[in-house]
Amino acid sequence: MAKPFLHLLRIGIAYGVSAMVTGYVVWASLLVDGSYQSREVNSGGPGFGLLITFMIAWLASGPAALTMCLGESRRWRIWWPYSIAGSLIGLVLGSMFQPPAFFPWLGLTFGLVSGGIYWAIAGRHAGLDDIATRRFIVIMLAAACAAGFLVSVPSLLGVRL
Repeated sequence: MAKPFLHLLRIGIAYGVSAMVTGYVVWASLLVDGSYQSREVNSGGPGFGLLITFMIAWLASGPAALTMCLGESRRWRIWWPYSIAGSLIGLVLGSMFQPPAFFPWLGLTFGLVSGGIYWAIAGRHAGLDDIATRRFIVIMLAAACAAGFLVSVPSLLGVRL
């Protein structure tokens, strides 16, 4: 019974590493961009990058979990579905909150890398052979997908639960 939990742990680590790399790329791009220099970005240091990482992980959790759920159920062990999903998620997140003009492009292009990071850690092992174990993992990811959408979408729309 340890195999599904180890597989879920691998998926969680892959998502966390992917979000962390993306968060720190966004933070570094804010530091490099001269038009968006602010005291919060500079004085926050790497801690501000961690805050950006948590925001990315939180806002991308629903669509990312949906992609992971499809990948596990369909046994996608190739890189491109994860990279395309990461790119689309990055484009949407890069277009939110009145960002600098280059953020949608950053999200679109770095989403490819972020999806590739996820694939390298967990996606290439997607879809375990045991059907019952795979079903358990898909159910867990579907629950994570529902939770991600229930937590992020109402708050983005300004709805209080």
